[in-house]
Amino acid sequence: MTETTTEADRLNSSFDETGIAFHSRSETLAALKATGTEITYAEEDGKPYCRFDGEYLPLADALTRIALDDRSLADGRTLPRSGVTGRASLASKADLKSTKEKSDFITKFGFDAYQALPLTGPTSTEVKTQEDFLRLPPREKSRRYGLDPNCFANLPREPKGQSPLRGKTHHAALAQELATRGARPR
Repeated sequence: MTETTTEADRLNSSFDETGIAFHSRSETLAALKATGTEITYAEEDGKPYCRFDGEYLPLADALTRIALDDRSLADGRTLPRSGVTGRASLASKADLKSTKEKSDFITKFGFDAYQALPLTGPTSTEVKTQEDFLRLPPREKSRRYGLDPNCFANLPREPKGQSPLRGKTHHAALAQELATRGARPR
C-alpha cells in the first residue's frame, strides 16, 4: 500500500512540476501510454522517467511535450509559450524555412509526421470574443466546434468603437437645414 501511495505521489509531483493545468491527469497518462511509453523509476532517487520522442526524459518533460502535441489535454493558457526543455519550437510547416530543414525533418521523423504538421502554428492569443474566434485557423475552429458546438454563440460580440458621427447631433445645423429645406416628408 505504501509503495502505491509513493508511486502516485511521484506521478502527481511530476504533473505539478510542469506547471500545466491538465484537464484529467489519468487521461493524460493514458495518452502518454498510448504512444508506447512506459514509465520507469530511477533507483537512486525514485523519480519517474520515460522514453518519449526517442529520448529518455524525466516524466515532467514528457508530460509537457504531450500537452504541446495534443492541446486538448490541458488548459491552453497554462502551456509554456517558450523555453520548453528539450522540445524543438516546431509547431507547423511554416516553421521549416528552407528545403534543407524540411528534408532533415522528414529524414528524422518521417514523411507522415511532416504531413501531420499544420500549415501554420497555433495562435497565442486568448479567444474572448466572436471576432477573436473568426481569426483562428480553420483547424482550431473545427477542434473547438467538436468540443462544444455552441462555442461561437456563447462568446460575446466585440464591442464596437465609438464613431465620431454616431450618437451626436448638431442641433443648430439640423434646425438651419429644416429652416432652409423645410420638413422632410414622412
